[in-house]
Amino acid sequence: MAAAQEPERILIFEPHPDDVAFQLGGSVAKWIAQGREIFVCTVTTGNSSTFDPGVGREQIAQTMAAEHARALRRLGVDREHAIQWEYDDLDLDPGATHTQLRPRMIELIRKIRPVTVVTLDPTHNMLEENPDHRATALCAFESAALAAHHTLYPEQFRDGAQPHFVSRVLFYMTEFPTVFVDIAGDPIAAKTEAALEYASQLELLITDARRRLDGLGARLPLFDMPPPDIWRLMCRQIAEDTAAECISWNPEREIHLAEAFRLQYLGVIDKIKDFLDIPETLRFD
Repeated sequence: MAAAQEPERILIFEPHPDDVAFQLGGSVAKWIAQGREIFVCTVTTGNSSTFDPGVGREQIAQTMAAEHARALRRLGVDREHAIQWEYDDLDLDPGATHTQLRPRMIELIRKIRPVTVVTLDPTHNMLEENPDHRATALCAFESAALAAHHTLYPEQFRDGAQPHFVSRVLFYMTEFPTVFVDIAGDPIAAKTEAALEYASQLELLITDARRRLDGLGARLPLFDMPPPDIWRLMCRQIAEDTAAECISWNPEREIHLAEAFRLQYLGVIDKIKDFLDIPETLRFD
């Protein structure tokens, strides 16, 4: 009798404490329900995520830490699967920070040993205004590929890490989706409620929108609604639009609410991906 296959391990790198919940919370909730083991590494503390002049860095970091813990619990991510790093928000540099961030990411990959790494899509970087997004996307992609090389950071092996071959990377916030995850039902409900835990960030989103619209002399009635109602409407509309994009590529697929990703295999596997027979338990859609 063949040995039972271990649950797939997925390691997600998010730049800020709210990125997973807002961007791929439905998929995370679904993957956990399917039996996958999900780890979330949050790179910054979110300590610049406020427009309130009465709120300083320490206060917003503490607020976001509490919101983040509640949101991850709603998605099914427990404390043992959540890794919080202490980089300052809006201070990651795709150049200067890279030499610090890459060995840390590689070491974490070597310890957790995921089949799949999930991060933002670096092909979107030229259009991305947030330096934390750009730095995390590129560094996580490189780290997923380079964790297999024993010549890189061999000092990590003294602490029990070993070279590890990540098989694939799944990119979110992408302009070139190839995988659409159906999040109808419980997954979108979990995503909606998880993101609502970030009251501070919903307020930031609304303030940002209103102030930038003011500069254009424009107004959008959506932003006159209470913050929870704004998010519920936006969350469902984005999921419907993403599902419609999926159907435009695959008219035979029945899907009404979705999240989108770009899937890339690593190393030689990427060259032979068209010949792969991926087990059903490792499919995302």
